[in-house]
Amino acid sequence: MPVFDPIIGWSSEQLLEALADNLDRHRSVLARRTVIVPSKGLGRWLSQELASRRGLSAGLHLPFASTWLWELAAQLLPDFHAQHPVSSELLLSHILNELPAFARDEALPQLAPFLQSDHVTQRQLELARLLADSLDQLQVHRPDWLLAWADAAPEADAPWQARLWHRVTRALPAAALRPRLLEDLQRALTAEGITPPGLPERLHLFLPASLPDSQFQLFKALARHIPVHLYLLRARQSLLPAPWPLLPGLDGDALEQELDQQLRECGAWPAERHWPDPTGFSCAPGRLGQLQARLQGMVLPAVDGAGDTPDHSLALHSCHSLWRELEVLQDELLRLFDTLEDLHPDQILVLCADLPSWAPAIEAVFGRIARGSERPALPYTLSRRNSPAEAWQQLLDSLLALAGARLGAEDVLTLARQPLLAACLGLTADDHGALRDLVAAAGIRWGLDGQQQSALELPSEDGQSWEVGLERLLIGLAAPPDTREPQTASWLPDGTPEPVPASGSDARRRIGALAGLLRQVASWQEDLAHPRSLADWLALVARWLSELMATLDGERALEGQRLLASLGVLEEEARAGAETRPLDHAAFRGMLAPRLEPRAFAGQFLDGRITFGEMTALAGVPARVICLLGLNDGEFPRISAASELDLTQGGKRHGDRDPRREDRLLFRQALLGAREVLYLSWCGRDARHNTERAACGPVRSLLDWLDSQQAGDGRSLPVIQHPLQPFHAALFHENAPRRSYRDDLATALARRAAGQLTGDTGLYTYGGPTIPELPESPGGSGQEARPELALSTLVRYWGHPARSWLQSRYRLKLQPADEDLPQRESFAIESLEGWSLRQQAWPALLSGQDPAALRASLHARGLLPGGRLGHKLFAELEHTASGWKETIADLLPGCSLLTQPRPLDGIVHGLRLRGTIECALVGGGRLVLHASRLSARRLVQDWLEHLAWNACDPEDLVSTKTGWSLVLFKDTQRIFQTRDDARALLEPWLAPWLGPRNGPAPFAPACAMAWVQALAKAGDADPREKVLDAWQGGYMQAGEGEDPWNLCAWGTGGFLATPELETRFAELAELCLTPLLDHALSKGDLA
Repeated sequence: MPVFDPIIGWSSEQLLEALADNLDRHRSVLARRTVIVPSKGLGRWLSQELASRRGLSAGLHLPFASTWLWELAAQLLPDFHAQHPVSSELLLSHILNELPAFARDEALPQLAPFLQSDHVTQRQLELARLLADSLDQLQVHRPDWLLAWADAAPEADAPWQARLWHRVTRALPAAALRPRLLEDLQRALTAEGITPPGLPERLHLFLPASLPDSQFQLFKALARHIPVHLYLLRARQSLLPAPWPLLPGLDGDALEQELDQQLRECGAWPAERHWPDPTGFSCAPGRLGQLQARLQGMVLPAVDGAGDTPDHSLALHSCHSLWRELEVLQDELLRLFDTLEDLHPDQILVLCADLPSWAPAIEAVFGRIARGSERPALPYTLSRRNSPAEAWQQLLDSLLALAGARLGAEDVLTLARQPLLAACLGLTADDHGALRDLVAAAGIRWGLDGQQQSALELPSEDGQSWEVGLERLLIGLAAPPDTREPQTASWLPDGTPEPVPASGSDARRRIGALAGLLRQVASWQEDLAHPRSLADWLALVARWLSELMATLDGERALEGQRLLASLGVLEEEARAGAETRPLDHAAFRGMLAPRLEPRAFAGQFLDGRITFGEMTALAGVPARVICLLGLNDGEFPRISAASELDLTQGGKRHGDRDPRREDRLLFRQALLGAREVLYLSWCGRDARHNTERAACGPVRSLLDWLDSQQAGDGRSLPVIQHPLQPFHAALFHENAPRRSYRDDLATALARRAAGQLTGDTGLYTYGGPTIPELPESPGGSGQEARPELALSTLVRYWGHPARSWLQSRYRLKLQPADEDLPQRESFAIESLEGWSLRQQAWPALLSGQDPAALRASLHARGLLPGGRLGHKLFAELEHTASGWKETIADLLPGCSLLTQPRPLDGIVHGLRLRGTIECALVGGGRLVLHASRLSARRLVQDWLEHLAWNACDPEDLVSTKTGWSLVLFKDTQRIFQTRDDARALLEPWLAPWLGPRNGPAPFAPACAMAWVQALAKAGDADPREKVLDAWQGGYMQAGEGEDPWNLCAWGTGGFLATPELETRFAELAELCLTPLLDHALSKGDLA
C-alpha cells in the first residue's frame, strides 16, 4: 500500500545512502526517477554522489517542489493554463487597470495621493506592485482566503485587499486562478477509487526544510497512490518525547519542527525503532566534533586539554572589511592545503548570504596573482554568474533614464562608455580619455541646447551646452591649420563660438561619434517625453534595440534578440491583463525594471574547483571544509520586515516564510555539514577607527559555548584578529603563527628591512646605494664640454625636483584620478578655471584690447560664464587690470607693453644655457604677470629666469640697468633688480648638471622657503616646525607632503626623516634661497 514515509538521518551522507538504496531497490531502466530538492546545489551534489557511488545518474529528475507540482497539474487537469493570468506580473496589470475605480468606489482616502493622474505614474506602479506581491504570496500560503474572496463578495469588515481581489478576479476564468487549480489538483488526487494516470512509481523529497500547508496536503494526497519518501536530517534530541535543551541561538530547527508536527498530525511519523542507530553517528574531529555532537543531541568523550596538537577544526576570524575577509580566506585556504592530507579544491565550499555583492571582490582577490609571485593560484568558481545579456539590460535601462535628464557632461560620457553603445559608435577604450579631454576643452557642462535649458525653467545660457560645445569642436576640426587657435580665429563671423583646436583622423572619428550620439540622444529624449500604452512602449523599445543591433556583430546581436524575446513575454502578459491606461516613462521603466535587473544564471559549481555560493543555493551540501563569510550583526540572519499590506502577520501557519528562521537553519546546516574544518569570518573591527563590531547572533552564541567549554577543559580557541592591511609586518615574521603567503609583499618588506625601501624616507636615502646618473646628453662627458641645458628644463626641475627626477630617470607616471567634469551652470568659478580666465584676460586688458570684444571672445571660448556671474567676473578682471596699469605707470612712466618674448643663449659655468623668456618686455625690462597668488614654487621659477636672463647677457644689461624684472601676482608684487653677480648666484642651481646626482635634490620650494624665512627671523620658533607645517599643510592649504611625487621620493617623513637628509636639505635651502629673499623686493626702484 502506498505510504507517506519519513526517513530520519543524522547526516546528509546517511540520507544519501538511504536514497540510493531505495532507487536501487525499485530500479527501472526506462522509468524517470524524481527527487525533489530544496536547492540546485543539493541537486547537483546528489547527482554527482549517486553517479560516483552507485553509477546511478541517468534519468534522474531533480526539480523544486513547486515546479514539480505545477508539472503534475498540467498533466492531470484538462483546463490547466500554463501561463495563468494571475501570476505576479499579470496580477500587476489587472491591479493597475482596476485601482483608480476601486479606490473611488471604496472611498479609500489612503490611496488618493497615489491616484492623482490619469495615466500610470511611478507611485501608482509601486503601490500596485506591493499589492500584487502581497496577493501573490496569499496564493501560496492562504489559498483558502482567496477562494472565499473570489466566490462571494467579502464582508464589510474584511480587509480592503479582499474586495480588490474580488474585483480583479471577476473578469478572469474561475479555473485559471492558482488557488482554484491547486484545489482541483487536490480533488483529483483524493477522488475515491480513481488513480490518476501518469504518476511516477514513487516520489522522493530530499531534505525539505519546510512545506506550505497547501503543498503538504498535495503530497499527502499523492501518498494515497504512490510511495512518497521524505529524507529528513534531524537532531536525535528533537525526536525524543522530552528533548533536552540544545545551544541557545544555534538549534535553528523551528522550521523543521513545523514539518515534523505536520507529519505527526497525519500519523506518518516513524516509530523509534525506525530511527537510525546513534552509534552510527560520526562527526568532525576536535572542537568542531564536540559542537556537532551537541547540536545533534549526542554525547562524545571530552577533548583532553593538555598536550594536544592545535585544534584547527573550528576557525574564527575577525577582519576589518569584506575585501580583507577574502584576503585572509585566501591565505587560510593555502594553509589548509599544506596541513590537511589529500585536500582537493572541490572539497571546499565558501558560502555567503548574498553572492552578487561579493562576486566582484572574489574575482579581484582570487583572480589576482602578483607579478613574479610564486604563490599558486587557487582554482575557484561562482555558483551564480551574471547573464550574458546583462550589457543589453544595462544599456536599455540607461536609455530609459534619459527622459527629462539634464545631460551633464559626465552623464553623456558615461553613456558613451557603455560597451554596446561604444561598439555601435566605433569607440575603443583608448578613445574615451581623449573624448573626455575634448569635452572639457570645449567647456561643455550640461544641456543639449538653450531650448532644453529653458524647458527646465532655467536661464537659457547655452554657452556651456552640448550644441555650442560641439560647434566649437567641429569648427576647430574644419578650420585651416593656421587658424585653429582661438587667438587666430578672427575670420569667424561675429557671435560664432571660437574653435577648440582639433586635428587628425582620430579626432575626426571621435568628434563624429560624439555628434552621432548627441543626435541619437535628442531623438531618444523626444520619444520618452509623452505617456504611451504599454504596447506602444514595448514597440518603441524594440525599434531602439533593432537599430542598435543592426550595427553589431552576431553574438552581441543574438543577446539583444533574447532580451527582445523576454520583452515579448511582457507584452503577452500585459495583453492578458487588459492593461489599457497609458504609462509615463517612469512607470514604464519601473514596470520593466524586473526584466532589466542583472539576472544571475546557474554558474558551474561542484566541478572540481573551490565553490563560492550562497547559503540558500548550497543548503545541506556537506564538504570537508566549509567557510561562512559576512557573518556580521544586522546583516545575518536577515531581519523580517513586516509590511502593513501583509495580511499573514495576524496568524502564522505551517510553512509561512520567515527569512530570519531560514537563515538560522542554513547556519545550523553548515555547522553540521563541515566534515573536518568549519571556517567563520566577519567584520569584527571598524576599518576607520578600529573599534570593535559585533558578530551576528549565531556566532555570539557559538562564542558563549566555546567560553564555557574552555572553562571546562582548559583549551583556548580565541577569535583570530587580523590586521587591517595585508602587508602588516606581523604577518611575515619567520615564526608568525599565521604567516601570509603573499610572497610579493614579503619581498617588498625584506627590501625595506635591507634599506632599499623605507616607509619614512621614501625611495632615496643619501649615504645609501648610488642611483645611476641620467644618461649623458650628446656633447661630451666627464671633463669635456657640458651639453646645452634648456632654460625650461632648469625651471621645471627646481619647481619640483622629485617629479622631474622620477619622470626622467624612471619614466614614472603617476596618473591622477579623473575628477568629474562640471555638470551645472557656473554659480561660482573654480580656482583652476579662474586662473585660466585671468591668464587669458589680464594681458589682453593691459595691452589695450577693447573690453567688450574681449568679453565676447572669452564667453565664446567657454572661459567666461554668461549672465550676471560673467559680468561680475569680468568687472573684477577690469578692476585688477586697472590697478596693475597704475602700478606699471608709477614704476615705468610713459612705457608701453611689448609682447615679443626674448631668446636667451649663453655659456654659464661650462653649460650652454638656451631658452626663451616667456614674458613681456617693458621699456627694456621684464614684466611677468601671474593669474594666481604668490607661491614659493612660482617665485623660485621667476628668480631662476631672472638670473638666467642676467647671466646670459651681463654686460649690456648691467650697463643699461635694464636687467630688472617686475613680477605681478594676484595679491602682491615682487621686484628683482639687475644683478651683476647672476652667474655666481646661479651656480648652486646648476649643481645637478655639473656633477653626479645621487637621486633628486632634497628640495621642495615651500619647505625650503619656510626653513630660510624662519632662520631670517631672529628669535622665531625652530625652523623644523615651520618646515613640518609646510610639509603637512593646513586648513584649506595642501602641504608638500600630500604631493604623490614627494611621497614617492621622500616618504611620509619628508626632509626631516633622517639627520643626514635634514643636513643636505638645510644646506641647499640656505645656499639657494637666501639670496632670493635678500634681493626680492616688494617695492623700490627697478634699476
